[in-house]
Order: sequence, then C-alpha cells, then structure tokens
Amino acid sequence: MCRFVDEALGFAAGWNFFIFEAVLVPFEVTACNLAIHYWSDIIPTAVVIAIVLVLYALINVLTIKWYGETEFWAALGKVLLAIGLIIFTFIVMVGGNPQHDRFGFRYWHTPGAFAELYSEGSLGRWLGFLSCLIQAAFLIAGPDYVSMTAGEAESPRKTMPRAFNAVFYRLTAFFVLGALCVGILVPYDDPEMAAAFKTGEPGAAASPYVVAMNRLGIKILPHIVNAMLMPFGAWYGLSGAFVMMFVQGYTVFLSGFWDVPNFLFSYTMISVFPALYIGWKLFQKTTIHKPHNVNLREDLDVIDEYERNVVSQTPE
Repeated sequence: MCRFVDEALGFAAGWNFFIFEAVLVPFEVTACNLAIHYWSDIIPTAVVIAIVLVLYALINVLTIKWYGETEFWAALGKVLLAIGLIIFTFIVMVGGNPQHDRFGFRYWHTPGAFAELYSEGSLGRWLGFLSCLIQAAFLIAGPDYVSMTAGEAESPRKTMPRAFNAVFYRLTAFFVLGALCVGILVPYDDPEMAAAFKTGEPGAAASPYVVAMNRLGIKILPHIVNAMLMPFGAWYGLSGAFVMMFVQGYTVFLSGFWDVPNFLFSYTMISVFPALYIGWKLFQKTTIHKPHNVNLREDLDVIDEYERNVVSQTPE
C-alpha cells in the first residue's frame, strides 16, 4: 500500500493487521480450550493454554518446510471435514440415520426458513436474516492469505494465478453448500441448539451438525467433528466485508440491547484505522500516489533473475 497508494494508508493498514494478529492468538487459544472441554472439564485451562502456546512457538521457530507441512495437513483436515459433512447431510436427509427418518427439506416448511428476531413480521425476519448473514460473513476467510504465501512460493508467476483462481471457487462451493446443509439439518427453533448458545456450551456442542447428530442418535461423529473443528475455531473473526464492519454490532442500537463491551468490540477499529491514517498523513505529510506515477516495474529484474535460476525441488 505504501508503494502503490499512500504511505499513510500502508501505516494504518499495517497497524490494523498487527492488532488483528495480536488478538488472534489468544482467541485461537480460547477456541482450542473450549473445543477440548467439549469432552471433559478435568483438564485445567492453564494446561491447555500452555500446551497450545508451546505448539505455536515450535511451529513458528521451525523451518518453513515444517511450518508448511503443518499447514498442509491442517488444511487438508478442514477440507475433508467439509466434504464429509456435506455427504453426511445428504445421507441422513434421505433416511440413512438410526431413526430412518427421511426428513428431507422438512425444516424449510416447519418451522420455516426465516426466523423472527427482536421483532415480529417482516422486520423480525429481516433482522434474523441479517444476524445469520453477519455470522456467515465471519466464516469467509482465505483469499487474502493466498497473497501472503507468494513470498514463500516457488515460481510465483506460475503457481499464484492458479491458487487465486481456485480459492474463490472452492470457498464458494464449501460455504454455500455448508449453509445449505445447516438449513436442512436443524430448524432454527431447535431447543438443543438454542440452549447450547444460551449457556455457552464448549467446543462443537453448539454446532448444528453436532446437534443434528445427537438428535438422530449418531454417537461417534460428534466427537470427530469436534476434533476436526478444534484448530479452526478462530476463523469466525476473519471477515473483511465493508458492510459487515458496520452492521456486525447493530444489536446494541436496538431498544434494550445496549452493551458497552459489545459496542467497543464491534466498532473500535472503525475509528482507530482512520485516526492512524490521518495522523500519519499529517505527521509525515504524505501524498496519495497518482496511478500514472506508480512504478509497477520496480524490482522486476530481481524477480526475473530469480525465476531464471530457480531449481525446482521434488518434495520428499
């Protein structure tokens, strides 16, 4: 951003990303602790936190080979989980469950596809849809991280375009099909799911997939889902959607729902980011680069030289 737009924008974006990454680690540690306590409360929280922090440190101090290997297998597990849950949904909806209940799209009619939230009628259904949209937007993450891997990629001119083209199709397929599966498996007024959210059940206990498995009498799969979800609990906070940034905490503006911590959590960075940008611009007197003055060929000779001399390594 400093090179192509404005140094002040790069400064603000850099601090924004630093704050995000700084709070992401404790958020992920908390997610792992909740997932583990889905099975048992015997393990002390301090032990879980210590183990996760040690594993984080080991992964990051090792060479890029082992870091990449860890990321590969973790991502593969997530993909297999998504595919498995889609297949699971199809099987159980046509009667492949212990109760032999062919429920199909029953819950789209009873109680219905749109729940009323905070109000009645059309406004209530809109608020219910908006609440689901906010949660769904938080799930979508990944495209921005592809660009961050370019510095470690071999022959980025060849590999990165393929990666960028593939990631959007894969994310769209998994998230759209995943949302469809959730709507098929569990009605919005399911008492077990409502109770899990109300009481803050740990791990995957509030997952609609686990709720459906418990209702259908499936014993083993809930534990498998919880184990696979464990490394990815923090991805719920990775939305960059502009609209979601403003509406994610809209409930604090409804009558009777004002909450200071929720307001600060939802809207602090909206004021911090422009403050950093304007402050740095005034302090350093930076200017926005005009498009025709941006140098798109800087360091291009270094990249060309690298690609001419790079030797592809066969994975061990």
